[in-house]
Amino acid sequence: MNFISILYGIFLLSVLLIYWLIAQQKLRMWTLLIASIGFYASLQIYYIPLLLALTYCNFRIGIALGKHNSPNQYSLELQSFDEESQLSQADWNSQRLKLLWLGISINVLLLLGFKYIAPFYNFIYHTSTSSVVESFKLIAPLGISFFTFECISYLVDVYRGAPASNQFIQFASYKLFFAKLISGPITRFHNLTHQFNHLRFPTANLFAEGIWLIAQGTVKKGILADHLGIYVDLCFGNLQRAGSTDLWLAIFAYGFQLYLDFSGYVD
Repeated sequence: MNFISILYGIFLLSVLLIYWLIAQQKLRMWTLLIASIGFYASLQIYYIPLLLALTYCNFRIGIALGKHNSPNQYSLELQSFDEESQLSQADWNSQRLKLLWLGISINVLLLLGFKYIAPFYNFIYHTSTSSVVESFKLIAPLGISFFTFECISYLVDVYRGAPASNQFIQFASYKLFFAKLISGPITRFHNLTHQFNHLRFPTANLFAEGIWLIAQGTVKKGILADHLGIYVDLCFGNLQRAGSTDLWLAIFAYGFQLYLDFSGYVD
Protein backbone atom coordinates (compact mmCIF):
# COMPACT_ATOMS: atom_id res chain seq x y z
CA MET A 1 0.00 0.00 0.00
CA ASN A 2 1.72 3.13 -1.25
CA PHE A 3 1.39 6.31 0.79
CA ILE A 4 0.61 8.26 -2.36
CA SER A 5 -2.35 6.26 -3.63
CA ILE A 6 -6.13 6.31 -3.56
CA LEU A 7 -6.12 3.03 -1.62
CA TYR A 8 -4.08 4.58 1.19
CA GLY A 9 -6.36 7.61 1.23
CA ILE A 10 -9.40 5.35 1.70
CA PHE A 11 -7.54 3.38 4.36
CA LEU A 12 -6.57 6.53 6.28
CA LEU A 13 -10.08 7.98 6.18
CA SER A 14 -11.55 4.67 7.35
CA VAL A 15 -9.14 4.45 10.29
CA LEU A 16 -9.84 8.05 11.30
CA LEU A 17 -13.59 7.50 11.10
CA ILE A 18 -13.50 4.35 13.26
CA TYR A 19 -11.06 5.95 15.70
CA TRP A 20 -13.27 8.97 16.39
CA LEU A 21 -16.45 6.90 16.59
CA ILE A 22 -14.98 4.92 19.48
CA ALA A 23 -15.04 6.58 22.88
CA GLN A 24 -12.89 4.21 24.95
CA GLN A 25 -9.17 4.85 24.80
CA LYS A 26 -8.25 1.16 24.98
CA LEU A 27 -10.45 0.33 21.99
CA ARG A 28 -8.87 3.23 20.12
CA MET A 29 -5.44 1.71 20.75
CA TRP A 30 -6.73 -1.63 19.46
CA THR A 31 -8.01 0.16 16.34
CA LEU A 32 -4.62 1.71 15.65
CA LEU A 33 -2.80 -1.57 16.28
CA ILE A 34 -5.07 -3.62 14.00
CA ALA A 35 -4.91 -0.94 11.30
CA SER A 36 -1.12 -0.80 11.54
CA ILE A 37 -0.79 -4.59 11.29
CA GLY A 38 -3.13 -4.58 8.30
CA PHE A 39 -1.10 -1.81 6.66
CA TYR A 40 2.17 -3.70 7.11
CA ALA A 41 0.53 -6.96 5.99
CA SER A 42 -0.23 -5.33 2.66
CA LEU A 43 3.52 -4.88 2.19
CA GLN A 44 5.30 -7.75 3.99
CA ILE A 45 2.90 -9.98 5.87
CA TYR A 46 5.56 -12.60 6.64
CA TYR A 47 7.50 -10.19 8.89
CA ILE A 48 4.61 -9.32 11.20
CA PRO A 49 5.49 -12.10 13.73
CA LEU A 50 9.08 -10.81 13.86
CA LEU A 51 8.01 -7.21 14.52
CA LEU A 52 5.51 -8.30 17.17
CA ALA A 53 8.16 -10.46 18.87
CA LEU A 54 10.69 -7.62 18.82
CA THR A 55 8.05 -5.24 20.16
CA TYR A 56 7.23 -7.59 23.04
CA CYS A 57 10.91 -8.13 23.79
CA ASN A 58 11.57 -4.39 24.10
CA PHE A 59 8.37 -3.99 26.11
CA ARG A 60 9.53 -6.56 28.68
CA ILE A 61 13.04 -5.11 28.86
CA GLY A 62 11.53 -1.66 29.38
CA ILE A 63 9.44 -2.98 32.29
CA ALA A 64 12.54 -4.61 33.78
CA LEU A 65 14.47 -1.35 33.44
CA GLY A 66 11.63 0.50 35.11
CA LYS A 67 11.54 -1.98 38.00
CA HIS A 68 15.25 -1.58 38.51
CA ASN A 69 14.92 2.17 38.78
CA SER A 70 15.83 3.39 42.20
CA PRO A 71 12.53 4.52 43.78
CA ASN A 72 14.15 7.64 45.23
CA GLN A 73 16.21 8.53 42.18
CA TYR A 74 14.42 11.80 41.52
CA SER A 75 13.43 12.59 45.10
CA LEU A 76 14.19 16.07 46.32
CA GLU A 77 14.50 14.90 49.92
CA LEU A 78 17.88 14.72 51.60
CA GLN A 79 19.42 11.27 51.46
CA SER A 80 22.28 9.72 53.36
CA PHE A 81 25.37 8.79 51.43
CA ASP A 82 26.99 6.23 53.71
CA GLU A 83 28.85 3.22 52.38
CA GLU A 84 25.78 0.95 52.37
CA SER A 85 23.65 3.34 50.33
CA GLN A 86 26.47 3.89 47.86
CA LEU A 87 26.86 0.14 47.34
CA SER A 88 23.11 -0.24 46.93
CA GLN A 89 23.00 2.55 44.35
CA ALA A 90 25.95 1.03 42.48
CA ASP A 91 24.11 -2.31 42.37
CA TRP A 92 20.99 -0.63 40.97
CA ASN A 93 23.02 1.10 38.26
CA SER A 94 24.92 -2.08 37.37
CA GLN A 95 21.76 -4.15 36.88
CA ARG A 96 20.02 -1.45 34.87
CA LEU A 97 23.08 -0.91 32.67
CA LYS A 98 23.26 -4.63 31.88
CA LEU A 99 19.58 -4.66 30.92
CA LEU A 100 20.07 -1.60 28.73
CA TRP A 101 22.99 -3.18 26.88
CA LEU A 102 21.01 -6.39 26.47
CA GLY A 103 18.18 -4.47 24.78
CA ILE A 104 20.56 -2.46 22.61
CA SER A 105 22.45 -5.61 21.58
CA ILE A 106 19.26 -7.44 20.56
CA ASN A 107 18.13 -4.55 18.37
CA VAL A 108 21.52 -3.83 16.84
CA LEU A 109 22.30 -7.49 16.11
CA LEU A 110 18.94 -7.90 14.39
CA LEU A 111 19.58 -4.83 12.26
CA LEU A 112 23.11 -5.95 11.38
CA GLY A 113 21.85 -9.42 10.59
CA PHE A 114 19.50 -8.15 7.90
CA LYS A 115 21.70 -5.38 6.55
CA TYR A 116 25.33 -6.44 6.73
CA ILE A 117 25.81 -10.21 7.03
CA ALA A 118 26.25 -10.72 3.28
CA PRO A 119 28.77 -7.86 2.74
CA PHE A 120 30.68 -9.00 5.85
CA TYR A 121 30.78 -12.55 4.54
CA ASN A 122 32.08 -11.26 1.21
CA PHE A 123 34.77 -9.21 2.96
CA ILE A 124 35.96 -12.13 5.13
CA TYR A 125 35.97 -14.90 2.53
CA HIS A 126 36.61 -12.76 -0.57
CA THR A 127 33.86 -14.48 -2.51
CA SER A 128 31.33 -13.08 -4.91
CA THR A 129 28.03 -12.86 -3.04
CA SER A 130 26.21 -10.30 -5.14
CA SER A 131 23.19 -12.57 -5.43
CA VAL A 132 23.22 -13.12 -1.67
CA VAL A 133 23.46 -9.37 -1.06
CA GLU A 134 20.53 -8.72 -3.34
CA SER A 135 18.58 -11.45 -1.56
CA PHE A 136 19.20 -9.82 1.81
CA LYS A 137 18.08 -6.47 0.46
CA LEU A 138 14.88 -8.01 -0.79
CA ILE A 139 13.98 -9.88 2.38
CA ALA A 140 14.92 -7.21 4.93
CA PRO A 141 11.81 -5.94 6.74
CA LEU A 142 10.60 -2.56 5.60
CA GLY A 143 11.48 0.14 8.09
CA ILE A 144 13.70 -2.13 10.19
CA SER A 145 16.25 0.66 10.74
CA PHE A 146 13.63 3.12 12.03
CA PHE A 147 12.06 0.35 14.10
CA THR A 148 15.23 -0.73 15.89
CA PHE A 149 16.55 2.79 16.48
CA GLU A 150 13.20 3.77 17.96
CA CYS A 151 13.35 0.77 20.30
CA ILE A 152 16.82 1.80 21.43
CA SER A 153 15.61 5.36 21.99
CA TYR A 154 12.79 4.06 24.18
CA LEU A 155 15.09 1.89 26.28
CA VAL A 156 17.54 4.76 26.78
CA ASP A 157 14.69 7.04 27.89
CA VAL A 158 13.54 4.48 30.45
CA TYR A 159 17.11 3.95 31.64
CA ARG A 160 17.41 7.69 32.21
CA GLY A 161 14.33 7.65 34.42
CA ALA A 162 11.29 7.99 32.14
CA PRO A 163 8.39 5.71 33.16
CA ALA A 164 8.16 2.43 31.27
CA SER A 165 4.94 1.41 29.56
CA ASN A 166 3.01 -1.23 31.47
CA GLN A 167 0.38 -1.76 28.74
CA PHE A 168 1.49 -3.85 25.79
CA ILE A 169 -1.37 -2.65 23.56
CA GLN A 170 -0.34 0.95 24.11
CA PHE A 171 3.33 0.19 23.46
CA ALA A 172 2.58 -1.94 20.38
CA SER A 173 0.32 0.80 18.98
CA TYR A 174 3.21 3.22 19.34
CA LYS A 175 5.80 0.90 17.81
CA LEU A 176 3.67 -0.29 14.89
CA PHE A 177 1.86 3.00 14.18
CA PHE A 178 1.40 2.84 10.41
CA ALA A 179 2.01 6.55 9.75
CA LYS A 180 5.66 6.23 10.77
CA LEU A 181 6.35 2.50 10.63
CA ILE A 182 8.23 2.14 7.36
CA SER A 183 9.61 5.64 6.72
CA GLY A 184 9.89 7.33 10.09
CA PRO A 185 10.39 9.74 11.61
CA ILE A 186 11.78 8.30 14.82
CA THR A 187 9.48 9.40 17.64
CA ARG A 188 9.63 9.11 21.41
CA PHE A 189 7.14 6.88 23.17
CA HIS A 190 6.15 9.35 25.87
CA ASN A 191 5.57 12.21 23.43
CA LEU A 192 3.36 10.16 21.12
CA THR A 193 1.35 8.46 23.87
CA HIS A 194 0.74 11.83 25.49
CA GLN A 195 -0.83 12.95 22.22
CA PHE A 196 -2.93 9.78 22.06
CA ASN A 197 -4.16 10.21 25.62
CA HIS A 198 -5.01 13.91 25.27
CA LEU A 199 -6.19 13.96 21.68
CA ARG A 200 -9.33 15.95 20.94
CA PHE A 201 -11.44 16.08 17.84
CA PRO A 202 -9.69 18.49 15.44
CA THR A 203 -11.06 21.94 14.85
CA ALA A 204 -11.56 23.37 11.37
CA ASN A 205 -8.17 25.10 11.56
CA LEU A 206 -6.36 21.92 12.56
CA PHE A 207 -8.19 19.95 9.87
CA ALA A 208 -7.16 22.51 7.23
CA GLU A 209 -3.57 22.43 8.48
CA GLY A 210 -3.53 18.64 8.27
CA ILE A 211 -4.85 18.67 4.68
CA TRP A 212 -2.19 21.25 3.78
CA LEU A 213 0.62 19.14 5.27
CA ILE A 214 -0.59 16.02 3.44
CA ALA A 215 -0.79 17.95 0.15
CA GLN A 216 2.64 19.47 0.74
CA GLY A 217 4.18 16.08 1.47
CA THR A 218 2.53 14.57 -1.60
CA VAL A 219 4.04 17.25 -3.84
CA LYS A 220 7.48 16.81 -2.30
CA LYS A 221 7.46 13.03 -2.59
CA GLY A 222 5.26 12.22 -5.58
CA ILE A 223 6.19 15.08 -7.89
CA LEU A 224 9.60 16.49 -6.95
CA ALA A 225 11.51 13.59 -5.34
CA ASP A 226 10.27 10.86 -7.70
CA HIS A 227 11.05 12.90 -10.81
CA LEU A 228 14.50 13.78 -9.50
CA GLY A 229 14.99 10.06 -8.90
CA ILE A 230 14.34 9.33 -12.57
CA TYR A 231 17.07 11.77 -13.60
CA VAL A 232 19.51 10.38 -11.01
CA ASP A 233 18.91 6.78 -12.14
CA LEU A 234 19.43 7.72 -15.79
CA CYS A 235 22.75 9.42 -15.04
CA PHE A 236 24.20 6.81 -12.71
CA GLY A 237 22.89 3.99 -14.90
CA ASN A 238 24.74 5.34 -17.98
CA LEU A 239 28.09 6.50 -16.59
CA GLN A 240 29.87 5.97 -19.90
CA ARG A 241 27.56 8.36 -21.74
CA ALA A 242 27.03 10.90 -18.96
CA GLY A 243 29.30 13.93 -18.99
CA SER A 244 30.91 15.59 -15.99
CA THR A 245 28.17 18.22 -15.85
CA ASP A 246 25.49 15.53 -15.84
CA LEU A 247 27.21 13.66 -13.02
CA TRP A 248 27.60 16.78 -10.87
CA LEU A 249 23.94 17.61 -11.41
CA ALA A 250 22.99 14.02 -10.56
CA ILE A 251 24.96 14.20 -7.30
CA PHE A 252 23.15 17.37 -6.21
CA ALA A 253 19.83 15.99 -7.46
CA TYR A 254 20.33 12.85 -5.39
CA GLY A 255 20.86 14.95 -2.27
CA PHE A 256 17.67 16.91 -2.96
CA GLN A 257 15.83 13.66 -3.68
CA LEU A 258 16.73 12.23 -0.27
CA TYR A 259 15.76 15.44 1.48
CA LEU A 260 12.42 15.72 -0.31
CA ASP A 261 11.68 12.04 0.30
CA PHE A 262 12.10 12.29 4.05
CA SER A 263 10.61 15.77 4.29
CA GLY A 264 7.56 14.67 2.32
CA TYR A 265 7.02 11.62 4.53
CA VAL A 266 7.37 13.71 7.68
CA ASP A 267 4.78 16.21 6.39
